[in-house]
Amino acid sequence: VPIKRVHMFTIIQLACLACLWTIKSFSSTSILFPLM
Repeated sequence: VPIKRVHMFTIIQLACLACLWTIKSFSSTSILFPLM
């Protein structure tokens, strides 16, 4: 597996976690997305 692909996958995972954390930090949006 190319190292670049691993780094891209890690960056994508961190971006998704950041998006989920941002959504959870807002109570109004967390109510709209209870599954997250």
